[in-house]
Amino acid sequence: MQIIIFKNEYLDQLDVCNVEDKYYIGGSRLLGARPRDKFYVYINDELIYDGFFMQSMVSSFYPTGAVVFDVINGIQIKYNDIIDGKTEDLRYDSRIKELMKKKGLLRD
Repeated sequence: MQIIIFKNEYLDQLDVCNVEDKYYIGGSRLLGARPRDKFYVYINDELIYDGFFMQSMVSSFYPTGAVVFDVINGIQIKYNDIIDGKTEDLRYDSRIKELMKKKGLLRD
């Protein structure tokens, strides 16, 4: 499980209804995404991994791979693997954390 907690500076500037209640069924209020939206993680123009935002409970679409959903003050990125551990989980690429540290995006 990978959880990213946002800095208060980011959370304070959001123009989102019910910011105190950051749980959302499908998509992400914190990132302004809808359920069928896709996200991409690039470093230096190289695609590290991609995935989808959480689907609503009534959706018939079940995304595999990385899936983003809101948690209190941040997002969680989980990994849906339907091939019993045979697909590579690229969420923990060390370059991602190093870049976030360098840019000052991680909480102390």
